[in-house]
Amino acid sequence: MEPLLARRTPCLIGHRLSRVRRAGLVLLMAVGRVIERGSHDDLMAARGVYYRMVMRQMESNVQNIEEALGEPAGDEVTPPQSAVFERG
Repeated sequence: MEPLLARRTPCLIGHRLSRVRRAGLVLLMAVGRVIERGSHDDLMAARGVYYRMVMRQMESNVQNIEEALGEPAGDEVTPPQSAVFERG
């Protein structure tokens, strides 16, 4: 994708915040107005609306993973204490 963007100024509009991490400038808009602006790192450090949106999206992703696995993703899976292997 980077060769396509060389010497161009792309404008990305998206709902998946993970896609804007490498953007040089992020504009967060609400009701047609820019409410926050800066790099991903700057906006995360400010802990404002953008930060809360990213954190909420990350929590949602963890919940989706937990649902797919059928158990909380944070729990460690304990291997069996012993295993019996049979040669067939």
